Amino acid sequence: MTHEFLRVAAGVPRLKPADDTYNADQIITMMRKASKRGVDVIAFPHMAIMGSTCGDLRFDQHFQQGVAFGLVGVLSQTGSLPIVGIVGAPLRVGDCIREAAVVFQSGRILGAVVNGGPGERFPTTNVQIAGVSFNVGSELRFRCETFTFAVTLGDDLFRPVSTSAQCAAEGASVLFHLDAMPTQVGRHDALRDVVREHARRCIAGLVYVSAGHGESSTDHFFDGEAFIADRGRIVAESEPFSADEQLLISEVDLAALSHDRFCNPYFTGRNPFAPQAQRSLQDTLPFELHTDDSPLRRTIPPHPFVPEEATARDRRCRETFRIQSHALAERLRHIGLRRAVIGISGGLDSTLALMVAIAAFDLLKLPREGIIGVTMPGFGTSDRTRDNALALMASEGITLREISIRAACEQHFRDIGHDGSPDTTYENVQARERTQILMDLANMEGALVVGTGDLSELALGWCTFNGDHMSMYSVNAGVPKTLVGAVVQWLARRTKRPETRRALLDIAETPISPELLPPSPDGAHTQQTERTLGPYELHDFFLYRFMRFGDAPRRMLFLAEQAFGGRYTRVELLGVLRTFLRRFFAQQFKRNCMPDGPAIGSISLSPRGAWQMPSDASSALWLCAVEEMEKAMKEGEK
Repeated sequence: MTHEFLRVAAGVPRLKPADDTYNADQIITMMRKASKRGVDVIAFPHMAIMGSTCGDLRFDQHFQQGVAFGLVGVLSQTGSLPIVGIVGAPLRVGDCIREAAVVFQSGRILGAVVNGGPGERFPTTNVQIAGVSFNVGSELRFRCETFTFAVTLGDDLFRPVSTSAQCAAEGASVLFHLDAMPTQVGRHDALRDVVREHARRCIAGLVYVSAGHGESSTDHFFDGEAFIADRGRIVAESEPFSADEQLLISEVDLAALSHDRFCNPYFTGRNPFAPQAQRSLQDTLPFELHTDDSPLRRTIPPHPFVPEEATARDRRCRETFRIQSHALAERLRHIGLRRAVIGISGGLDSTLALMVAIAAFDLLKLPREGIIGVTMPGFGTSDRTRDNALALMASEGITLREISIRAACEQHFRDIGHDGSPDTTYENVQARERTQILMDLANMEGALVVGTGDLSELALGWCTFNGDHMSMYSVNAGVPKTLVGAVVQWLARRTKRPETRRALLDIAETPISPELLPPSPDGAHTQQTERTLGPYELHDFFLYRFMRFGDAPRRMLFLAEQAFGGRYTRVELLGVLRTFLRRFFAQQFKRNCMPDGPAIGSISLSPRGAWQMPSDASSALWLCAVEEMEKAMKEGEK
């Protein structure tokens, strides 16, 4: 296990029905391979010791001796491995043969779970096989210091009320399901949906493994379907119709599971299975896991807000844009306004806000002339952004206003006794002057001021308090910067207006800048946000990990290194992480009085129920962790 990622595996060996020696050898070989790859727990199919297609042979006494020989062989040959194994076998318990999942580690059987279900409790009892004594029951759980796992068998996953779901409700965060499901047309996709949805609903990791090649094909064919799911996401799946053995390996994010369960009242309060959870502690068996810092096998998306796959990315952009435009249309409808005012800078955020407003007006069947786009050139406005703003507004047929703020700002400098040097006051005067113009225009026109600031800027406080921080409705408040860029590019691809497409594409390529400081003599930006703050793709990554999963700084660094794959040095990552944490805490006062705006995804910074945090919360605990990592890195270089 590394950084609270549990490495799990589903092993689908080629088997021979009723051949205990051959099957045990296949299992041993796969366990050794898995252990070399750092797997913590591996699951094999239902009845894998002898095969699931042996039929009534399982009641034969000599067959039962083969089961014992196979299990003992696996135990003796894997005794030096730290990996936990789960293998299906028919066991004689009392006077009956029970289908079971034998859980073992380091040559010792931890326990065996027999098939059961709600209302079918099989009390825990002790059995002996080939001189090996262990507990057998339907309610066994297996616990180490960091997590608990449970095992189910057969059709349990497909029952309306499953034992697997009950195990999750009682505290098991990782579920293993051993099956022997024959293949049919469409079954692989159906299984994928069942596994994904079960893991999502249970807020759990789920490893599903079914019998595969080598099983008898007398009446059915077994293709060895296997899936690993983590909270509703399939992180690994078997290749259909592969004649070879398959070893499926990935990780389950235990920290994310715990975080999501902490935030879910069912797991922390209103849990009808709480009494059973206490009772089941009597049937909880201990085991141990080793930890290391090995790289993850699963992919960590570097841009968690923007899907890598084109179809999924387009779907995300479309849904985002629809939520924004419908939310703005609803606000306009509620208050009865037919006009809107937007400051258009020629940057990403104001461009998206404008396109959202246009879509909202189209939904309401209002004339686009009711949208007043105001470009307000100041001391740092470049020709490129101004030209793009004017071209976009003209192409989309909205009302265009251009109001220079230079004279007003210079007068204000004189009024307050400022010498005009490019400091913080110099920048904020421009932002507040623009907001004043927009607010006064809205009063004069009977309009709504549409805000343009995005989620990333809110997280970093990258806005002027009571300047661009303020509006009457903030349509981008739930959209992070990386997604803003993706939506603008998506809009460029779908528009039928060539001038709009040209402007949108150039805006998407323009370096991000507040344009508050004078440009260079050649008209280029001298003030680029990402040179000051660091790349927005890193800030959005840290924002996602911090808010969605509550990751600690050390874990955020580890995951960033995995996600970006050497694109940034550790020094660069720590620098941006420090900036993110420092600003996130220091700028909460701006978020505590932010305007209304629609949440888009699972992360929102609205103080009205989404993110509640005092303005004077200390960041020392988090920044100390960053300092410790920086210190350790420097000491390692000596």
